[in-house]
Amino acid sequence: MSKFTELEDQINQFLNDTDVVYHGENMLARMQDLVNALGNPEKQLKIIHVAGTSGKTSTCYFAASLLQSAGFTTGLTVSPHVDSVRERAIINLAPLPEDKWVAQMEEFFAIVQETGVEPSYFEFYMAFAYWLFAKMKLDYAVIETGLGGLWDGSNIARGSDKINIITDIGYDHTEILGENLAAIAKEKAGIIHEGNTTFMYPQSPEIMASIKARTEQMHGGLHVIENVTKNFMVRNFNLSKATVEFLLQRDHKPPLTPMQTKQARSIQIPARAEQIKYQGKTIIMDGSHNPQKLQAFVKYLNQRYPSSSRTLVATLGSNKLATLQDSMNILRQISDQLILTSFHNESLETHKRSSIDADSLVSAAKTAGFTTCEYIDDPPAALQAAIKQSTEQVIITGSFYLLDHLRPHLLSRS
Repeated sequence: MSKFTELEDQINQFLNDTDVVYHGENMLARMQDLVNALGNPEKQLKIIHVAGTSGKTSTCYFAASLLQSAGFTTGLTVSPHVDSVRERAIINLAPLPEDKWVAQMEEFFAIVQETGVEPSYFEFYMAFAYWLFAKMKLDYAVIETGLGGLWDGSNIARGSDKINIITDIGYDHTEILGENLAAIAKEKAGIIHEGNTTFMYPQSPEIMASIKARTEQMHGGLHVIENVTKNFMVRNFNLSKATVEFLLQRDHKPPLTPMQTKQARSIQIPARAEQIKYQGKTIIMDGSHNPQKLQAFVKYLNQRYPSSSRTLVATLGSNKLATLQDSMNILRQISDQLILTSFHNESLETHKRSSIDADSLVSAAKTAGFTTCEYIDDPPAALQAAIKQSTEQVIITGSFYLLDHLRPHLLSRS
């Protein structure tokens, strides 16, 4: 067992996984106690804070890429991670090497143990990101919310100089965030604090009303930028660019150059419309896991990689059962050939979440009208079955945790 794995096991044994509160005052109070004990590192950072339903992670990566291209040291934390927990604290677009991660984490873990606070998985790694970025005196930090906004563990960052991005809002985690768009938007808008400036695209009237109400309450500024494209990756980049341009102007920094912008746009974001070549096939991976994200991915896929020759490998998490049929209907727009599979995620953050059961997946696929549908429980075996098909493309989507099973395998052999 490597030192990295051994330390990760020790942390998992320490973390609070018996009474995990994903939402509400208890979670935020516990996180506040933790960062107070750490010396409030979030107050030492210039932060871009990102909330929304769809596009958060790619927007975060683009913002960090733009800042790095402009010559600034930049921290980035995203959730969930795809390949390694080290993605929870990325510096200049790269996770720390394992030996450096271990050295920093051992120091941080010792401090946390002395605080008497028992954080959840998300809280622990979010606090680590704030602590590490402040310790390394980075120029900027880009912070992705985990769930919602108002009570999210990242929302202890409340400085008046914080800039917020609200990405597209839709129906997800409704059992926690609310049953209608106004309620969900109100939760997302909770990242807006006194004097904050917020960037977003125009959205539905009920969403805009919630965002505007929070902005006015907090005496902040709201920039609603023009949407000039339906390509969701381009939209996310443009939203990030508008935000970074404002930030640099505010901080009296040189504006982005065309070369810096071009360099930042070329970044490959893990598991977000990620394309590789493998065994003569074009493999496209995207962690779209709700109807809104899947619809945006389908439009992007047909624009960027048009083809009538595809095999689809997919599954969805058990927490997405309520929207399973809607998601399956959208997946049918990608291809009429579907291979369903499963996953089991061991993370404490998700309480060891698994995929929807095979019978439910197959039933929804049949209702959606797939011409061929096969269920193969083992993800690598499902992938190999897809590769053996005569189609040009293999599309893998439906859950980040499925990609966690397949992406490392594909990248190590591509």
